[in-house]
Amino acid sequence: MYHAPKLVISIIGMAFVFGLLGIVGLWMPIANHGRTVDTQLQADHALRSTQALQMAVSQSVEREWDSINAVAGAINPTDRQDVQSFADAVVKASRRVAWAGYVDRGGIVRVGSQRANEGDDVGSARWFREGLKGGYIDNVSTSVAARRGEDPQNGERVIKMVTPVVGRAGDVMGVFVYALRVDWLTDYVRRTANQLGLDAYILDRSGNVLLGGAMPDESLSLMTYLSLNTPSVRGVESRDGLQDIYAIVPRLVDAAQMPPVDLQLVTRVPAQLNVQLTRGMPFSLWLSLGCFLAIMVSAVAIFANHFIRPIQRLADIADDIAEGREVYPEEFHSSRESVTLSQALARIQNRMR
Repeated sequence: MYHAPKLVISIIGMAFVFGLLGIVGLWMPIANHGRTVDTQLQADHALRSTQALQMAVSQSVEREWDSINAVAGAINPTDRQDVQSFADAVVKASRRVAWAGYVDRGGIVRVGSQRANEGDDVGSARWFREGLKGGYIDNVSTSVAARRGEDPQNGERVIKMVTPVVGRAGDVMGVFVYALRVDWLTDYVRRTANQLGLDAYILDRSGNVLLGGAMPDESLSLMTYLSLNTPSVRGVESRDGLQDIYAIVPRLVDAAQMPPVDLQLVTRVPAQLNVQLTRGMPFSLWLSLGCFLAIMVSAVAIFANHFIRPIQRLADIADDIAEGREVYPEEFHSSRESVTLSQALARIQNRMR
């Protein structure tokens, strides 16, 4: 009999065990909800950061578009020396432009910065034909060598901006061309993305990666979302089991006042950053649940001390009466059962006398 646990200890222990089981049961949905909320916050952060990167790039490229239109409106296409001075000044003023030049309606390059490519026939090029109809921005291509006689393989990757040159009579005389350096664009995107805590990838419509190296194998399936032409965010589990967040923007440059640039932007929030962002969440949850358990056990202990301890004391008095000891039953009023038991013990003791 004396090896059985006390009632107070049993009740407190039972409250602790069931409270612990309840915490474990609550922890799983709370943790899952916390991870879901955290992932959503990271996805929103990734998309906003990517859109901020897109806006910065758009503003930078749009300045070059405004520049070429200002030059095309200022030159006199019949004055070769005037056009030459503008073309040379553009390249000297901006390291973003690899080459600038004027092409007449027949498709012949009449003026090139530093006299490069003059006399070339570009009449069959799509960028020239589209440029005569209005503003146009070409796909990424390899420029011809900067000077005559050089190996064409020495050319660099460029994006041609083309805008029509209108004469005084209002007729189109030709087009003015900027060859923007792709290396400048990718370097600008890389530096801006690093400041935002992102890994950036630039792709063309064919899926060729211009910035960021080879896309991870786990993220190749994301490329199907580029065809939706809407910004989206996707989570991809990396090889080490962590969650990478990818934000997909169908247009690297989004400016209403200029033709579209046929490049896409994909950014990644590294999984290591995800771990850092979520590391403090489980501890805070465990701390809250631990406080809840402590409060619950304390409340049960107070309850047991008020209601159960009088019954335990009356049990000891009953044992003393059974052993023939002279005791006086105490009266307890913590509960109806304790009142009834103390009165019954008093009557039993009187009868025994």
